[in-house]
Amino acid sequence: MSEGSHGPTRGGRRGRRWSLRTRLAVVAGLALAVTAATVCAGAWLALRQSLLTSADRDLDRAVQGPLAMLDEDLLRALPPSSPLSNTDLRIQLLFPDGAATRPAGQPGLPVTAADRAVAAGRTGSARHTVSTPNGRYRILTLRRAGGTTVQLGRSLQADDSTLRRFGLLMAALAAFVAAGAAVAGQLVAAAGLRPINRLTTAAVTVAATQDLQQPIDTVGDDEIARLAQAFNTMLAALDTARQAQQRLVEDAAHELRTPMTGLHTNLELLLKAGDRLEPDDRDNLLRDLRAQSRELDHLVRELVTLARADAAEDPATDLDLADLAAATVERARARTPDARFELTATPTPVHGRPAALERMVLNLLDNAVKFGPPGGPVHIRVTTTGEASGRRAELIVADHGPGIDPDERGRVFDRFHRGSTATATPGSGLGLAIVAQVVHDHRGGVNAEERPGGGALFRVWLPPTSARPGSGSSLTIVAGPPGSP
Repeated sequence: MSEGSHGPTRGGRRGRRWSLRTRLAVVAGLALAVTAATVCAGAWLALRQSLLTSADRDLDRAVQGPLAMLDEDLLRALPPSSPLSNTDLRIQLLFPDGAATRPAGQPGLPVTAADRAVAAGRTGSARHTVSTPNGRYRILTLRRAGGTTVQLGRSLQADDSTLRRFGLLMAALAAFVAAGAAVAGQLVAAAGLRPINRLTTAAVTVAATQDLQQPIDTVGDDEIARLAQAFNTMLAALDTARQAQQRLVEDAAHELRTPMTGLHTNLELLLKAGDRLEPDDRDNLLRDLRAQSRELDHLVRELVTLARADAAEDPATDLDLADLAAATVERARARTPDARFELTATPTPVHGRPAALERMVLNLLDNAVKFGPPGGPVHIRVTTTGEASGRRAELIVADHGPGIDPDERGRVFDRFHRGSTATATPGSGLGLAIVAQVVHDHRGGVNAEERPGGGALFRVWLPPTSARPGSGSSLTIVAGPPGSP
């Protein structure tokens, strides 16, 4: 049979699976039914044991009474009207040779191996239950002091009748409880699944309306309430992410409009003017186009960096922030050979994504070079601060530029924000936003301060790791243009 022919069968089996409500109802009903059956069976067994115990007590009292004085002659002389001649209580004497004597007209009692062992003197007594044509009997076989063995049998017919009636009553009760359990199971399943049904309805509504601002009402602190709270938290996180995405798209559209307009204008001018442009004007126009294309390329790269989730491509690992800062300083030195970088670092182990942290440090260095005086130093310090549980890895980047207005320090990490001192400098306004995002992803923090003596100071702190850093000593690097001190 081909594989395709099995598809409907498997689908049909999946389609025939019981719903969660039905399964809960069946489980709850079976639990109650089994419990009821167990209790009824236990009650029946307890009653049977109680009746056997009562029969044993009757036999013990009988054997200690006048029957203790009976001998073979007296037993045979008992008249048929004697109480011992009825079938409720039987008596007979056993002898070591296996012979038995009983009252006239009374049926004999079965003699088992245990009874013969008592008659032979190997054991003192025996108790057991036997079946006869007249019903079951409880037997007590006792060897008396004179060597004679007396065997008493008490009829269990009345006890068996009581057990039958009680068993029927228990069976009826178990059946009634099983029927009630089926109904109770449906009610329990419906009540238990009602909060889940509300959660399902809310999830379906959110999927249909895309409205993430309608939380589910939660009552209590049970598992379902915690599930609803987790669902509300997820909705809030999704709503925040969607709003952030929408703001990013809107801001990107706004920021892209200026370079795109400039490119469009210059291209239109170049196409319309054609050969009528003077060589110098044509060269200037081409330089403007190249600068605008570079600005657009830089902006797009920053947007991609800010928007993408590249954790899978850049897995977290234990690293030394000092070594990473030193490598980043060399990279910044190659990009801006006229800048001067002064790095002071001690081994600082952290756990993070190397590429993301390098981008964060590089953006801080680019920002310091951009706003510092030409050839002015950029100070970088990497160290571990704090004591015991309050320890943290710290990175400081400071410049000698105009600094940041106190009113704007809280906004410099916003996307596309350009302060009053940045309007004359090229840039996308995304560099520090990327810094803030990387630091946030690493469960750290960043702030902007005023450098003592003037300039801006950015302080980044990250949670340290217990891993031993790669280098074992502090380092100081001063990198600058040739001939700089």
